[in-house]
Amino acid sequence: MDIEELRATYDVVAAEYASRFANELSGKPFDRKMLEWFAERVDGHGEILDLGCGPGHVALYLHDRKAKVRGIDLSDEMIRQARLVAPNVPFEQGDMLTLYRVPDASIAGIVALYSLVNFDNDDVDRALRQMHRVLIANGLLLLAVHLGEGTVQVDRFLDQDASLPFTFFNGNRLRGQVEAAGFVVTEAIEREPYVGHEYPSRRSYIFATRSPN
Repeated sequence: MDIEELRATYDVVAAEYASRFANELSGKPFDRKMLEWFAERVDGHGEILDLGCGPGHVALYLHDRKAKVRGIDLSDEMIRQARLVAPNVPFEQGDMLTLYRVPDASIAGIVALYSLVNFDNDDVDRALRQMHRVLIANGLLLLAVHLGEGTVQVDRFLDQDASLPFTFFNGNRLRGQVEAAGFVVTEAIEREPYVGHEYPSRRSYIFATRSPN
């Protein structure tokens, strides 16, 4: 999907997205545990980027656990929603396929929960290479994705006039992409969905470190 089209689409749905998902971590204890584990492992090493931060709820959760965190999202309207949800967290508009305002080897940790879902394989590779570029040696990456095969085109997202592709990931294939980008995968954890609280797909969480070389 064209990046400018993706940006415009999320601008359209941002307010409704925030209304529905800004409090979603309250019903996802496993996600909270993964974020707490992530924050503990990055603690004291530097800044965390929340890529594809949406309405800022993940960044806020990390901030409330004393992490130094900054959110980046493609959509200006989503950034506006994030600043309302988490006014004490810095947010900025940015494209994770370039991260052009983020210097090399400057970030201690990256969290990207479901932030790759609108990308094809080539864009996933591009995003992973950028994450590798900006992380310090042994910096930590946490990804979460929906498991499955193929892409589903949603023609009306969140009851809005907005069309988006949503990608399901093969866990082994994604792990290979992460490793090909220069990371060392340390954990790959799967869970079943929380019935009635989220989209009914199996989830995968990948922890990986940037190789020191």
